[in-house]
Amino acid sequence: MESLTLFGCELLWKERRALFIWASNDHDSVVLDDTASLRLFARAEDIASFAFAQGLSLSPEPPAVYDFDSISGWCDDPRAPIDCPRVLDAWNMLSDIHASRGGGNDLLTYVDQRLREAYDKLFWACNLPAITPEGARFNPVWSREERESLARLLRLGLAELDAALSWCAP
Repeated sequence: MESLTLFGCELLWKERRALFIWASNDHDSVVLDDTASLRLFARAEDIASFAFAQGLSLSPEPPAVYDFDSISGWCDDPRAPIDCPRVLDAWNMLSDIHASRGGGNDLLTYVDQRLREAYDKLFWACNLPAITPEGARFNPVWSREERESLARLLRLGLAELDAALSWCAP
């Protein structure tokens, strides 16, 4: 079993900002509180203190930013250009949040699995240097149906994010 490494992350959602922890090893997850809500932190130092208290390794990298407000904005107009790295990162994080909470939204899991071709398209469109031949570039063409399906999936993930945040509780 691979050792657990924690990564600080920043989320922007509903015009609010908070930090949270993504944990990576054999199974990626996020840190939850005792109510199965995303455990939130005000400062990076608070994350470091939490990791130290738990005896866990915290990556020295600065927190990755997940701007879910911009993702929601794109979902409102999926005809806009797709920022493939940002959308792929959001999809992955929303899936990890969902899985960490026990997958309570079965529709999200179902749609996530049905859109694997779109996921692969986003992945290859990131043109990662380690897997993209020098001088090559993949620029995908997205159909209206693909864009609308992707927006539906992300909206489901954002609804799951709402459920995982104590500040969004009804």
